[in-house]
Amino acid sequence: MTMSYALWYFLSPANWTTLATIMALLAHVRHKRQAASLWLALGCGWFVFITVMPVGIWAIEPLELRYPVIQSPARVDGIIMLTGGEKLSISERSGQPEFGDISERVTASLGLLMDHPEAQLYVVGGVTNPAGVRDIDVVKQLANQLHAPAARIHYISHTFTTWDNAKATAPLIKSGEQWLLVTSAFHMPRSMLCFDALGVRPTPYPVDHRLWPYHNLWGMFSLNAPANIERLDYALHEWLGIITYRIQGYTRKLWP
Repeated sequence: MTMSYALWYFLSPANWTTLATIMALLAHVRHKRQAASLWLALGCGWFVFITVMPVGIWAIEPLELRYPVIQSPARVDGIIMLTGGEKLSISERSGQPEFGDISERVTASLGLLMDHPEAQLYVVGGVTNPAGVRDIDVVKQLANQLHAPAARIHYISHTFTTWDNAKATAPLIKSGEQWLLVTSAFHMPRSMLCFDALGVRPTPYPVDHRLWPYHNLWGMFSLNAPANIERLDYALHEWLGIITYRIQGYTRKLWP
């Protein structure tokens, strides 16, 4: 996990401008003005490109639109929720369940559980902070505060990747049962590829969408730099994950 996070730091588009700036400073210290100017121009150009051009939308749109939003089925036997967005260290300090911008995974899953008294919810995670606070602990704290039926919520830890998530929960899905998979819309294609490779197919229930409706070319442009960078960051992470899983043999195809 440490190696993958370190590698992602260099692959993340949001960090390329920072890396280019560092290279420019190093070149300047070494009195290589031409190289410093080149690195600075590359960094500034890339920053303008990813914050003004809708590259994030172009990259994330195929991921988010692969599976449509669905209504809750009449019967649900099980719900698989993949964790994400839990703020572990902040939750530890505040004593409250704190979430980032992927909290829809939790709220949607708990809502489905309460709507379907026959369903079992499996919260699947594995991230732990240095103090030992786990992502599933934060979810459990929120579920308890909302008086969700604790007897029907099960927590699975030590699954550090999407592939691990699928391996841990695929055996739970029995033939003829209706299971929902809840995760972010941009993360759903890679998740479904993993379950497909294991011979089971839960019903995708995508949440946490990043796109807004646009009706023409100009509607795709936005000067909201943080949102533009975030979309590109999430999208590239997923596309690289899809390709890597196929190369590693985890999945059987590149697209679900």
